[in-house]
Amino acid sequence: MKSRECGAAPDRAGGQVPPPRHGRLDGTGQEQAGQGQGGESGSGAMVEQTVSREFVVGMAKGLHLRPADMLAREARRWRSRVEVIANSQRVDGKSILDVMTLAAEAGARVAIEVTGPDARQALDAIGELFQRNFDETGGGEEPAGDESPAADTA
Repeated sequence: MKSRECGAAPDRAGGQVPPPRHGRLDGTGQEQAGQGQGGESGSGAMVEQTVSREFVVGMAKGLHLRPADMLAREARRWRSRVEVIANSQRVDGKSILDVMTLAAEAGARVAIEVTGPDARQALDAIGELFQRNFDETGGGEEPAGDESPAADTA
């Protein structure tokens, strides 16, 4: 079992977000890749990769119970470690309770950092949830079907 580095625990007193273990976020929304610690498994066959991406919470109610559950379930599908960073906290993305402690409201910036052999695929899958607004309806969605406001204005 790996131990956390000193200072890597979330700062719940409102301090700075702990720095990523590998790679970095540059604030542009672009993922930054880095290499994990070599030789941890001893086999050398699996290279741990770290990727991260920043998202904006688009749901009107924020990252509430249902989307937090969806995020944690998706994170648990992958072998990689998934961490969610928001509000000066870094939590385990595979734990619904940890994700809920972030209290990420609508418009909040949330960074997802994934480290492991399937990190890129895991980040893409989690990113898809954010792109779909966790399948929430309402808000600023465009009308579907023939009910377009621009139809037949002759």
